[in-house]
Amino acid sequence: MRPETCPWAGFFDPDVQLVRWAHGFWSAGLHHAWGDEPESWLVEAVAFYHRALEAAAQAAREKPQGPGPGGITVEEKPGGGLKIRG
Repeated sequence: MRPETCPWAGFFDPDVQLVRWAHGFWSAGLHHAWGDEPESWLVEAVAFYHRALEAAAQAAREKPQGPGPGGITVEEKPGGGLKIRG
């Protein structure tokens, strides 16, 4: 089944942007982002986002590197940025 909207559109949702911004304080201490009484949905969302990033990083570390079946290749785009395949 084809998605009805662009999967990247979610990144423009204000709540998603808040979660991604707050996650930037993960190392320094999340209290810097949300103070002493954070909303529970934000706490859960940041923790979920962190676990998802860690799982993706672990999966990438376990994949074979380089071209070939199941490998990961990273190419620089002409206009800047990276293209990751694999």
